Amino acid sequence: MSEIITDQDVEDALAFLAKTDSECARSKALMKRLDYQRNTIKSLAMLDAEDDAIKSGERLSVARKEALAFTSKRYQEFLEEYQDAVADYETLNNLRNTKIGLIEVWRSESANRRRGTI
Repeated sequence: MSEIITDQDVEDALAFLAKTDSECARSKALMKRLDYQRNTIKSLAMLDAEDDAIKSGERLSVARKEALAFTSKRYQEFLEEYQDAVADYETLNNLRNTKIGLIEVWRSESANRRRGTI
């Protein structure tokens, strides 16, 4: 019976994992930093809304400032950046998990071959 997963497949998977260690860590760090930054961006957008209201002689409730903050260009741009960071991290992480799974299948296949069960 032929191998399901070749030794070359495993070598390639291990090389990919080694090559992407730092990239995956940086991608996760960016995603976490942006997650922590969310409240700062919201607060800055609320201050912008308050400044605009003061200039036009209005007083805004906290709920109104918050609503304006969530719909502000600044916050929407932040959400896009955050979404991109999450997508980049999750894509790379999923690729790495696929490679790890491939290695595990190869290990099981190799063990079964040594036992003579395949």
